[in-house]
Amino acid sequence: MAAGHTLNLTPSTEANRIPYKDFHHKSAHGLAKQLRVFGCLAWVHLPRKDHAGKHGVRAIPGIMVGYDDEHKGWKFFTPGHTPSIRWSNSATFHEAKGWHDWPNVQSPLQFGFKSLEAEGTRPETDSDEPELEVEVLDKEDPLPKIHTVPPADPTDDNRLELDVEEIIGEAHTATLNLTLTLKEALASDDAQQWQEAIRKELDRLEAMGTWEIVDVPPNTRLVDSKIVLWLKLDAEGIPVRHKARLVARGFTQREGIDFEETFAPVAPLSAIRALLSLAVEHNWEVYQLDITMAYLNSTLNHVIYMKPPEGAKVPKGKAYRVIKGLYGLKQLGQEWNMEFDKFLRHSNFHRLDCVPCIYTRGEGDNFAIVVIYVDDTLIIAPTLETVRRIKEEIGQRWQMEDGGNVSHFLRIKITGDRKAKTMDLEQTSYVKQLLDEHLDKRRRKSSVPLQDIPVPETAASIAERKEYPQIVRKLLWLSNGTRPDISQAVGVLARYMTQPSREHYNTAQKVLQYLDHTRDIHLQYGSNKQQDFLMVHSDANWASDATAQRKSSSGSAVFVCGNLVAWKSALQRCTALSVVEAEFIAATEAAREVLFFKHLFKAIRIDVGIPTIFSDNTGTIQVSKDPVQHWKLKHIDTKYHFIRDNVQDGKVRIKYINTTDNLADLFTKPVGKTTLQRARQGLGLRTQHDAEAQQSPALPLREAVEGDATKQGSRPG
Repeated sequence: MAAGHTLNLTPSTEANRIPYKDFHHKSAHGLAKQLRVFGCLAWVHLPRKDHAGKHGVRAIPGIMVGYDDEHKGWKFFTPGHTPSIRWSNSATFHEAKGWHDWPNVQSPLQFGFKSLEAEGTRPETDSDEPELEVEVLDKEDPLPKIHTVPPADPTDDNRLELDVEEIIGEAHTATLNLTLTLKEALASDDAQQWQEAIRKELDRLEAMGTWEIVDVPPNTRLVDSKIVLWLKLDAEGIPVRHKARLVARGFTQREGIDFEETFAPVAPLSAIRALLSLAVEHNWEVYQLDITMAYLNSTLNHVIYMKPPEGAKVPKGKAYRVIKGLYGLKQLGQEWNMEFDKFLRHSNFHRLDCVPCIYTRGEGDNFAIVVIYVDDTLIIAPTLETVRRIKEEIGQRWQMEDGGNVSHFLRIKITGDRKAKTMDLEQTSYVKQLLDEHLDKRRRKSSVPLQDIPVPETAASIAERKEYPQIVRKLLWLSNGTRPDISQAVGVLARYMTQPSREHYNTAQKVLQYLDHTRDIHLQYGSNKQQDFLMVHSDANWASDATAQRKSSSGSAVFVCGNLVAWKSALQRCTALSVVEAEFIAATEAAREVLFFKHLFKAIRIDVGIPTIFSDNTGTIQVSKDPVQHWKLKHIDTKYHFIRDNVQDGKVRIKYINTTDNLADLFTKPVGKTTLQRARQGLGLRTQHDAEAQQSPALPLREAVEGDATKQGSRPG
């Protein structure tokens, strides 16, 4: 039946006419938009009358088996449910998955990562509850997106590092598109809830003075608008509230007319981790807060006219003149950052030059650090009273949600034990979602993420080429968040985003198999006064990758208070002629990293002493210390002599470390199971069943560390 239905909508080869159109004398366009892959997996949304209470099941898994002759919609085989064959016009399709993936199809409450970046900016959440976004399309909108894997973004084949901030934006909000028009949504069983949500949204925006209704000036181009609906979920993924948001279609804006710049600074993850490590060391308070509808509190610097959404009570010939921020506008992130920056400066906070989204104020017990990441905010201070005072100041200016002690930040779960002076950072839920969506369950688990660098031999299939970049982008976010143990493997995979081979796809699956084997690993911080306050391990793997024109690999691991806060695995841009050259280049990159953190802590008036660079290559150490040896490396680019200048000026020091103790080795090449386990332990990676998980993580560092580290890192005041 499904095959016949498809043929009836397909032009005949002889007359190039569509049978359905000839027989029924009407267009087949609407039915053609419904076509889906036969036999694909789907989540069939249950009608409201079949919901088993507020927390009951809202959707069941099924297989698409055909179309209905009398109604708009599809037929599904839903084994284990009665009836086993059912019709529905509301479903979420996984067209890249089939019966062989059953029952590993992922719930729509967990499926996918898509932010409103497509419309211009990411929405904030009103609380710590996770959200599920449901985009309800206007009648004139094209066929809604189906859950197949999007193609890769344009990128250089040899590019190793991608835009992590963009990945964070994608990972920040879970979403789900429904195949409904606005008319269908308002005709559904939930119509009353959707209408109420839309009314509240428009009333709230009007009360905030977001726009004024004006006559449209002649020859004025209007920015489009649309209504976005989504379901707020509880911690178990159960929908608890219908919500609506009016957004501007930012892609219709014109640069130089509707906006000038879109850049909004964010605090790097490495700096945030460094401040968390500092808080653990000093047993400081770490609180989070969300400013309600943060973006809407900013004032626009450009005149923007916008079409009212469908159903809005606006006289003909008039439009909205947008005065304040509205989701979807391209400049919204920057406008809000400027608004918040103005407020903090007026409140006597000082913005750091090295990290524009970190602010400090006060001394002693009144000392405080405020970290901004778009519309998420962290407050770090020695006392609860200082935190309370800052929250009151912000609360007097804007409506906000008090998140209490930090628990989730950028989809990283954070749990602390003040008595034990430990803090755990983990992304277990993110790993589960990633595996549910992409892991081939037929493959065996792996104890290492990468055994050998893949050599491309066989072309990947179309489905593999589509899925590969999505897997790698999510792995990049994970590896830059809390899983440094997969960084080297993911870095290799990221070189082939646009032209992956079958071998690359299999290697990506290998990383997923490793995550399946180690899904509960998390990064643990503790108080480590026996360590240098600030140090970095540096290593290189010379000319070992035949697939990268024999370029060498650099690796580094930066520790603050003995806790891992930054790591890097990168292909060197120049060709090293010897091991010493490769190690020298790696040490220079490590010096840049560690000096960034030195400047960061200096800006918040914390003395870190002289940072230490640990290298396992004596030749590199000699060349870095002795200017007489400079001639041996005179052919290397001038910038790589940065470390030699800083060592001689006493800004950093470089020391030897045994190769087996060099934790940066993990970031330069594939390693075996034993080496990997030792490196994980040294980096502070723990599992839920680790006998040492309740102890403060201590690095196996050795006699190489000199000096009394406990005198460093004292707080200001």
